[in-house]
Amino acid sequence: MPTAWDSTAHAAEYDYLANAPRWLRKRFYEHYQEIKALPGNVSSIIEVGCATGELARYLIDRYPTASYTGFDVSHAAIERAREKCTGEFICGHFQDDHRTAELVICRDVVHHQENPWKFLNDLWRITQRRLVVRLRTGSKTERKSQLLYGMRVPYWVLSEWELRRWAKPGFMWFNDTEGPLPLWLRGAVWVSRHL
Repeated sequence: MPTAWDSTAHAAEYDYLANAPRWLRKRFYEHYQEIKALPGNVSSIIEVGCATGELARYLIDRYPTASYTGFDVSHAAIERAREKCTGEFICGHFQDDHRTAELVICRDVVHHQENPWKFLNDLWRITQRRLVVRLRTGSKTERKSQLLYGMRVPYWVLSEWELRRWAKPGFMWFNDTEGPLPLWLRGAVWVSRHL
């Protein structure tokens, strides 16, 4: 059954930094709070929802001796990630694999799951040291939906109170807020690619 993430438009959208110089990618990602909170050194990384490998390139540069594995359900995105990145990229669900990592990072994926709490538990199961998640939070848990690439997908807003109750040692979450710097950089890169 096709998903919204199988769309080639999805892969194209998340490839916005493909031609950006290394310094610009570094500046772009280091603006985010969840990136500032990453540990100084790790030996293994799993990224769930790696898309076309943009964050992977940053993480591989930051941790050059760490093993990196990225998971995504989009065939087009994984193909693009393999074209431009080192590391291992797997098209499929991380739950079907049995590896673990010191650092597990998952940005903007939890809120699109049918069962976000089970998904969080699955992420925690593969985490050896630190789990970093960016998701949507609010005062109460609400299930909504979002139209992406012509398909309806789940869109959860998780209760901050419930998330605090669920939290484990080594778990860090960040509410998805994108400041003006990343939006400006993304816009500048998009314009330069399409002029």
